[in-house]
Amino acid sequence: MRSNLNMTPRRGLSLVEIMVALVLLGIVATGIMTVVMRQQQFYRSATEVIDTRSQIRQAAAVVPVDIRGVSSVGGDILNMSDSSLDVRGNIGSGLVCSHTANSVTIPPINLANGRYFTTFLTRPRVRDVLIILDDKASGNQDDDWIPYTIASIDSTLIGCTSFTDVTLDATRYRYVYTFTTDLSPTIVDGAPLRMARGVKYSIYKSASDGLWWMGYRECRGDGSGCDAVQPVSGPYKPYVPNDTVNSGVSFVYRDSTGAITSDRGDVARVELFIHGQTQGAVALGGGKSKPYSDYMKVTIALRNRQ
Repeated sequence: MRSNLNMTPRRGLSLVEIMVALVLLGIVATGIMTVVMRQQQFYRSATEVIDTRSQIRQAAAVVPVDIRGVSSVGGDILNMSDSSLDVRGNIGSGLVCSHTANSVTIPPINLANGRYFTTFLTRPRVRDVLIILDDKASGNQDDDWIPYTIASIDSTLIGCTSFTDVTLDATRYRYVYTFTTDLSPTIVDGAPLRMARGVKYSIYKSASDGLWWMGYRECRGDGSGCDAVQPVSGPYKPYVPNDTVNSGVSFVYRDSTGAITSDRGDVARVELFIHGQTQGAVALGGGKSKPYSDYMKVTIALRNRQ
């Protein structure tokens, strides 16, 4: 037996309903995209701010390492200005175990008895400087540290008998440094020495990107033959001469009384002013985008000064 079912046709969405749905969907999508874009802008801005602060901290951590140990009275400050500082940075230490008129021999790095008379942060090169204590007359009133420029470097398996064991240290190399000038006649075996290389920090404008960076370069200990400048940190605000408020990097030099000095031998502390700036505009609080800048001042007291 067949029954006839009364099938009611389904009613679809009208064109108006579809248009309303699309409009509402567009409004919701626009709101979501706005929130996402703002979040992306916030995180991008926060990253740039963090990077700027990190670059400032990096400069504040790196520069004092080479500057703190220099001797202003000993002539370790080679050149100084408000935009750069050129010093002799310590790269090693040792003592004179024997010497000739124009050369010294220093002990091996490690001895069989476990003692260390020689240490290197990095090996000296020709035209680096060895600064040797000259005892001169009896007493310490006239003692002086004398710099000697290295002309050549050699090694030997003999000598230094006062500081090495003839048998146990027979295969350990001693280091021989010959200088461009003769030694003072009052320098004696056993005199302490330190090794130095020129280190220069300066703010400079990069030719490749047009931005201002803290630059680092190594020179020979006598200040000659500098390597190409390398960026240490940045970018910073543009350099402004003699302006610690607006310049990206500024150096100020003070004597033991706190007065500003231009005499390299009188410097007791160095003040470093660093002004970092983001490469682009940032917006963290929902306001107008603009470059973000931050500032730090570092005071570096020299250990060896008047």
